[in-house]
Amino acid sequence: MKKQVLIAFVCLLSMVFFTTKSQAASTYNPYSKKNQVTKIAKQYTGVPYRFGGTSTKGFDCSGYVGYVYKKVGTTLPRTASSMYTVSSIVKKPVPGDLVFFKNTYKKGISHVGIFMGNNTFISATSSKGVAVVSLSNTYWKPKFAGSGSVIK
Repeated sequence: MKKQVLIAFVCLLSMVFFTTKSQAASTYNPYSKKNQVTKIAKQYTGVPYRFGGTSTKGFDCSGYVGYVYKKVGTTLPRTASSMYTVSSIVKKPVPGDLVFFKNTYKKGISHVGIFMGNNTFISATSSKGVAVVSLSNTYWKPKFAGSGSVIK
């Protein structure tokens, strides 16, 4: 009888241990934080552009990206070029990665947005405020400088 109770206890303990471990493994998703980034980013569509802006009263590109990323617990440098410097370059961006552009209002990396998938990105632009735009857009395509990840 004691042997049966001991075996039952060991089986129960094993089930609890392995169930907890497998649940933890199944809830880990390396893209979940990036998915949060894209969901949060969409919430600010239509917010006006403001040079130097870092709030919902008005954003510039890096102020907007920094604001969105801060909502998921990631602090980024203030400028597009600094964000480029701290990013790990990726050849194929996934939604939530950063996309960088050069020679927009000054030489070098001067604009940043958030890749949304389907060849689109969202950013704060002087003409549209926060908006989703195609990477194939005639203005943005020749200025594309690459994409990067700041979330591992």
